[in-house]
Amino acid sequence: MTLHIFVAHEPESIALLTQHLDAAAYPESPAYGRHLTFRQLNSLMAPRIGSLVAIRVWIEGAGVSWNDVKHNLAQDILTVELRVGEAEVLLQAEYYNLAANTGVRDKRRLSIVRAARYSLPDSIKRFVDVVGPTSRLPAMPPLATAESGGALGTTTDATCVKPAWLRSRYGTSKYTLAEPSTNSSLAITGSLATSTSIRMMSPTSLARTTGRR
Repeated sequence: MTLHIFVAHEPESIALLTQHLDAAAYPESPAYGRHLTFRQLNSLMAPRIGSLVAIRVWIEGAGVSWNDVKHNLAQDILTVELRVGEAEVLLQAEYYNLAANTGVRDKRRLSIVRAARYSLPDSIKRFVDVVGPTSRLPAMPPLATAESGGALGTTTDATCVKPAWLRSRYGTSKYTLAEPSTNSSLAITGSLATSTSIRMMSPTSLARTTGRR
């Protein structure tokens, strides 16, 4: 299994990063637009040597070689390939194989290894933010939906709205413009992964939004 260890950032580093972000984001700031380079960001967020030394002692104490540990450029994310038994010793945990149906048409089963709980030695708790995979379960994929052309549901997602659906919803399948030159349009907008529901798309709410009745 692949174990990810997220090293805790120093409060001073987080505060300094916040200052850099604020200064680069506000037009009134003399440093507006002067964003950190990738190298500068990695240098800023790099953990202290003492943190990595403590984590190394912990990992090697469980019989795992430090040479097997990989890290990103900032060295704040450590990755190591372990046998389940080694991870159990390292985290004082007991892992289980969990399986569940994904709900998709091919009936694939999702199989993962997780622990109900885990524990870190007091000597390194302040140096580690998160270790995974441990007790957190992944989000299940959405259940399969009906094929397009099937029965109309009561809700829809903005990513699958088609003109035929809208005409059926609002009873305008046989409607034609009395004046072809009339500028008539309908727009549905969303942001930050939001979606549109029937309640948002009711004729009353659309009329209220557009000012037409």
